[in-house]
Amino acid sequence: MASADPSRSRTILPTIPVLGVVIALATIVLLGALLPTGGAGQGPLAVGLLLFEGWPALLWLLAALGLGGVAERVIPALARSGPDGRIRRTWPLGIALLVVIDATLGTLGLLGRGHEVVAWLALALPALGLLLPGPVRALEPRPDPTASWLRLPIAIPLGVLALAAASTPGWLWESEFGGYDVLSYHLQLPREWWIAGGMIETPHNAYGYLPGGMSAAFLHLMTVVGDPGTADIGCQVLVAGLTVIAAIATADLAESVLGGHDRRVRAVAMVALLATPWVIVTGSLAYDEAFVLLMLAAAAARLIGPPASVPGRPGDAAPRADIALGAVVGLLLGAAVLGKASSGLLVVLPAAALAAVVIPPRRWLRIVPATAVVGVVACLPWLVRNWDWTGNPVFPFATALFGTHDWTAEQVDRFARAHGGLGWSAGGRAFAAEFLLHDLFLPEGSNEPRRPQWSWLPIAGLAALAVLLLRPTTAEGSRDLRRRVGGLGLALLLMLAAWALATHAKARFLLPAAPLMAALVAVVLRDLLRRDRPRLVVAVAAWVAATAPAWIYATDRDGLAPQGVGVRSLLDGTADLDRIAVSTDPEAIEIRRGSGPATLLRELPEESEVVLLGIADPWHLPMSGDDPGAPRLRYSTVWTRGPVERTWAGIPDAVDPRSAARGLVEGLRGEGVTHILVAPTMLEVWSRSGWLDPAIEPARVRALVESEAVSIAHRFLDGAVLLDLAPEPAP
Repeated sequence: MASADPSRSRTILPTIPVLGVVIALATIVLLGALLPTGGAGQGPLAVGLLLFEGWPALLWLLAALGLGGVAERVIPALARSGPDGRIRRTWPLGIALLVVIDATLGTLGLLGRGHEVVAWLALALPALGLLLPGPVRALEPRPDPTASWLRLPIAIPLGVLALAAASTPGWLWESEFGGYDVLSYHLQLPREWWIAGGMIETPHNAYGYLPGGMSAAFLHLMTVVGDPGTADIGCQVLVAGLTVIAAIATADLAESVLGGHDRRVRAVAMVALLATPWVIVTGSLAYDEAFVLLMLAAAAARLIGPPASVPGRPGDAAPRADIALGAVVGLLLGAAVLGKASSGLLVVLPAAALAAVVIPPRRWLRIVPATAVVGVVACLPWLVRNWDWTGNPVFPFATALFGTHDWTAEQVDRFARAHGGLGWSAGGRAFAAEFLLHDLFLPEGSNEPRRPQWSWLPIAGLAALAVLLLRPTTAEGSRDLRRRVGGLGLALLLMLAAWALATHAKARFLLPAAPLMAALVAVVLRDLLRRDRPRLVVAVAAWVAATAPAWIYATDRDGLAPQGVGVRSLLDGTADLDRIAVSTDPEAIEIRRGSGPATLLRELPEESEVVLLGIADPWHLPMSGDDPGAPRLRYSTVWTRGPVERTWAGIPDAVDPRSAARGLVEGLRGEGVTHILVAPTMLEVWSRSGWLDPAIEPARVRALVESEAVSIAHRFLDGAVLLDLAPEPAP
């Protein structure tokens, strides 16, 4: 077969990025127009928000790239234990380092309000590494137009990712209940830390005891912007950027499994990952999954890759190379744990299994200690912080070993039951319902929406693993490929087992499996990609698969997903206040009738103090410290105890609910509380899930709302009630 004309290749290749940008922009515009009326402007609005509010995230990512380059200059051996191509090798390394730095600065109280200079220096100094010279080696002797065309379907999920990242937190996605975790702690905790000028203990928010690596990065962006309330889109853009880099690392992983360069395999691996709706859903929210995917894919690629070749005396070369490899993998895995605590089970253990298969035992004694030491050092910001706060470095885990801090035995048990394993039977059912056939067999009575966000990847990934393992070996290269595939398969199966048996087995927590499966799918298709007709079938399948995220987005929120773009003022109540300011009294009454809690709380006097009962996602509510004139808010997550729980826990169960309600009101008045905002619907959800503090009895909540000791300041359309605790006037 005649080789392709190089001049024609050069003509085609520059067209591909341009065409990709056009397709991505078209995706944004078309999906943004999916509104009943007047939605044509949502796409351009999203692009504008990404540009004007996403710049801090781009600075952060560029600083991380520079930091990785600096690390390689300081320790040259690091450059020899990774993929070819400086950017692909150094970017994951720099991202891991910058997250560890952010967590360290936050722990030391050097990020947050008043520390803007530190925040800017922490970006500017690493960015100088971009100026350092470094070789960038070409992957192939000539361009590959076919690979370029195979990458083109990526433009569709990238367009969806960008549009979704421009949505105000609190609207997307149904499977995430409007990004509840974002509003509750991923963004809310950095907001409180920004107010405090550093990462402080939050006894009212249990998630403040988790590692918080990505939350520290969000705190960094908030400090640069100088206002948490306007940094939300930037935080989502940062996660979207990490998602794209994770796709690049997944392509590196596929090549490492293959044992050589193949741009077509790289293209299919990237499509397989980004065409998975779960990856786009979590990659467009201020979550930590994208960071974990990147860390695991980059670590696995380095572990599977060939041993580094270090010039020098033969006796000294291997030890230096293996120690460098161990240090890099330790940093990546430790950073993954710092980003998300479950990575200890779902990333570190599978990576260890992979290494045990693909790395000869004679090298273990050099690699394992370096991995362990650097991994623990990367986690020190969390371990030291928690030890100082609670006496337990991994609180609220391992409480039997290190202590329970100020939690009761009931709290510890309730948290453990909600986050513990399901056992073989329930874990097996979860494997089918949450992963293999995602959402097709939800249990009866489930309040979760049917959103098949795993799409085809689990079945295709496991099938690819089976095909590669069962394929006959005919040469030494085939045996090496089988060993690498076997290591990846063992890591995947161990991850699935740990997820089903040691976690609460929700679909999103298994996302670290996505890069492994995407790489396996790409490798198994290598032979088809070499022949014209089968390659055409793969290309058509890639285009079809790439539409899955667009379909999930288009059907989210009953087709009104684009309404979430640019609605910050609607969710934080300021839009209603602006309307009230120019309305007549009857019109203002009607506006308030349909308003949410944010609007009514903004109208309370600054000296007010409001306790939230059943509301643990206060991101859009006004909070003193970052919102001038706002009342003081006191909230607690479902696992922690607020003033209501503590007061009612001290009142015996036998006490009449009306008396218990009056006792609560009197106690809260003594603490300076002026209002209680009660959300009965969420209390009911927590109660059905078995999460609610037993002190919060439904009869007592009803008695509180109906008590003569309070007055109802406002009833909201969703059933929530704002209670005024002002004492009755003296006779």
